[in-house]
Amino acid sequence: MKTGFLLVAHKPLASAFNSVAEEIFAGLEAVEAVDIDSDEDRQLQQEQLEKAWNAIDADQKVVLVDVFGATPGNVVCAFAKEKNCECIAPLSLPLLMKLLCYRNQPLEVLLEKASEAAQIATRTTNENN
Repeated sequence: MKTGFLLVAHKPLASAFNSVAEEIFAGLEAVEAVDIDSDEDRQLQQEQLEKAWNAIDADQKVVLVDVFGATPGNVVCAFAKEKNCECIAPLSLPLLMKLLCYRNQPLEVLLEKASEAAQIATRTTNENN
């Protein structure tokens, strides 16, 4: 089962996360990024999401958003509800790397891995010693 990911974040974060992922995972497929400019028309934002969504060739799709409650989260929540897909926040590099490593697993496994990534991603320098 192949999972595709739609990265949605404040401009230019989504594209930056996608660039890092492409650097780490050579030949990365089924990942699209949409940078949301808070000043853009809501209709244009929806069109950008739709275009990116349609470009993802995968058995299942998951939306990763930088933060709920801000413009990207507000725009993508309505979109994800319409598409009946999971929307996960907050988008972080550890979360993205974890999910890409398990992208061939069922959705339930991906959601477990997202939860694990959230729990282990925050550390202090003293915890690393």
